[in-house]
Amino acid sequence: MEQNKPFYLYAYLDPRKRGEYVYGNYKFDYEPFYIGKGGGDLFRDKRHLESAYQNSDGNRLKVNKIKKIISLGYKLDDGFIIRFEIGLTEDESMKLESEMIHLIGRKDLNLGPLTNLTDGGEGSSGRHIKWTSEQKSNISKSRKGKVPPNWAKVQADNIGVKKTEETKIKMSRAKMIKSKLNEMKVKEIRLKYATGNTTYSQLSSEYGVNQMTICDIVNLRMYNWVK
Repeated sequence: MEQNKPFYLYAYLDPRKRGEYVYGNYKFDYEPFYIGKGGGDLFRDKRHLESAYQNSDGNRLKVNKIKKIISLGYKLDDGFIIRFEIGLTEDESMKLESEMIHLIGRKDLNLGPLTNLTDGGEGSSGRHIKWTSEQKSNISKSRKGKVPPNWAKVQADNIGVKKTEETKIKMSRAKMIKSKLNEMKVKEIRLKYATGNTTYSQLSSEYGVNQMTICDIVNLRMYNWVK
């Protein structure tokens, strides 16, 4: 990340709601429920978890959402708190934050799923960015074709195609043969995660697969025929 561009945009994703969520030129594999920006605080994107546990966050909509997800046994770790744009100046991050909140929509205004209570675009110095229609258009054009790094998947070939359970199992087995995993490793992953002593991130590093794959294995969305 460039020294003079330390800012980034992050999203909190709901692990219960998998799908294709497309907003402008960005696609997420799970429904986003909060958009924010970070910069000087390298761990800004994780602070919401801490404040939710401590009940120190005045945004009850966001806090209640986080607590509900965790109470159902999900872990909001690196797989569901993602930085989808990095290497930004403060102004760029403020503009893009505001743009994304408008695109996705705020829940309190009945416009979308976001638990944000403002339209974003507020700087660390208290400045609030205001931009013209021309600037909005320029931002959109400059980001044309961009998708969240490591998380976007183009699945146009499968849109609208329904597969039988038998077909899904055959495809899953075929993918396993080509992957770094086998039935024993899948069982190990589930057992280790069930202990509560490890995270998707740690398992991802240990088994050499991405965190989304670990999440899907644990929640029986992948290799559900392995018992």
